[in-house]
Amino acid sequence: MKWFVLPLARVIVTIVFGVLGPIRVRGRENLPKEGGVLMIANHISFVDPLVTQYASPRPIYFLAKSGLFEMPAVGSTLRLWKTISITQGQPDPAALRLAIALLKAGYPVCVYPEGGLSDTGSLKEIHRGVALIIRSSGVPVICLGLRNTDRVLPFKQAIPRPAWRFVWARWGQPKVFTGRVSNEEATAWIAEQLRELSGTSHSSLG
Repeated sequence: MKWFVLPLARVIVTIVFGVLGPIRVRGRENLPKEGGVLMIANHISFVDPLVTQYASPRPIYFLAKSGLFEMPAVGSTLRLWKTISITQGQPDPAALRLAIALLKAGYPVCVYPEGGLSDTGSLKEIHRGVALIIRSSGVPVICLGLRNTDRVLPFKQAIPRPAWRFVWARWGQPKVFTGRVSNEEATAWIAEQLRELSGTSHSSLG
């Protein structure tokens, strides 16, 4: 179902964000064209998955907190999109095993490693579970910096609004971690990448 609806979803997102805030993607050529790849993005708005998928030519499996599946409309959409439910605030070995299996089978999987939305737009602490996925899957890791999605749908708001500026999605360079990467090494690299790619130090991004 996901592969069938992806072209239609891309058209809809293009039209909707054309009004709310046109999406500008940089670094799409950095994405591996085949094989498993772990995508890691900052999380500042509930529309982030839409922008993340728009920025990728390949269908993505997302991890989302289990509470979202209890919301009628949202839960149905997540199930249609084959999103992986993960328990927030505690270890969820089953969800991690499924994500790792999908990566090893050659699929892209996206994780928002802060464990929830940032209410300030600043990067929150990176959860260690992402390091386990990196170690266990052995696939390339690529980070995506999102900017201005929180202007389209701000924290704790339910109705989208015009951002009056571009929405940016910037891919970094993929990295393959060799050896047994530590939690500290993985989370430090991710944090540095996401801060750089989210554009906070790039005044040229509007």
